Amino acid sequence: MKTVSIELKHGIAIGETVYKNAELREMSVGDIIDGSEESERLVAKPQGGYVLVESPTHAGINILRRQIVKLGTVEGPIDLSVMRNLNPHDLEFLQVVAEMIEQAGIDRLREIYKDDKALAAAALSQIQEDGPLPETAARGRPDAPPQ
Repeated sequence: MKTVSIELKHGIAIGETVYKNAELREMSVGDIIDGSEESERLVAKPQGGYVLVESPTHAGINILRRQIVKLGTVEGPIDLSVMRNLNPHDLEFLQVVAEMIEQAGIDRLREIYKDDKALAAAALSQIQEDGPLPETAARGRPDAPPQ
């Protein structure tokens, strides 16, 4: 799986060291499953019983932290306690890069199916109709569309 190396503007302190170099990869289905599952919690309903609730913000962050292969010399996935201390600008940069990696995957799909126009059109129209997966659209951003 291809990775992208970036430099964070502010970096993040882990112990005494501030790390600015990050390496990201495209997300996997396992990232989506694990990130979503980790963001679920059981909540008691006022009328009795329980309901399983997922936080889109937590799901986006949990997926993103799994996409981080390395932060400096620290191997990913990055611990949630570390992610909580990221500067908001660095978080947004990581989210944008992750979205660019996802878009590159769609572009690869176009290239793979360039000779089979009907199949490519069907696959791409499905992606455009459905939009991005709800789990990946928010990426924990406050300006993301409601889930």
